[in-house]
Amino acid sequence: MSDHLADERAIEQLLYRYARGVDRNDLDVVRSCYWDEGFDDHMGFTGTADEFCAWLAIVLTRVDAITHQFTNVSVQVASDATTASCDAYCLNACVWKLGNGTERHLLSCLAYIDTLHQRGGEWRLLHRRCRRLWSRMEEFPSWDDSAPT
Repeated sequence: MSDHLADERAIEQLLYRYARGVDRNDLDVVRSCYWDEGFDDHMGFTGTADEFCAWLAIVLTRVDAITHQFTNVSVQVASDATTASCDAYCLNACVWKLGNGTERHLLSCLAYIDTLHQRGGEWRLLHRRCRRLWSRMEEFPSWDDSAPT
């Protein structure tokens, strides 16, 4: 018999590890969150986990700062304790440098709908669907934190 609370905690830690990997541009960490046959459907991108990481590497070259803050997380572990589903909401703040002395700030609420499998005691993503529920975008003059105050 599986300890469902421990499984839920492990899945929550997987979400945090994924967010940390994206926020720190550590794609090896992001990739480690997916099984080899993992699949991602991510706001305009659809493909394998490897293809997703390659796409994300390109996207992140344009990002100056990013953070993912998970809020409501609902995990349902199947009775066999080898599969689970997870619905999680995430506040995502992103700063895009526009190269013309301005930057774009984007605040979004994301919904992650995940199917996960446990193998050898480890939970990873098998299928992820990410949708933007709402967003707000504004442009500002670029902040130069190296300038004297």
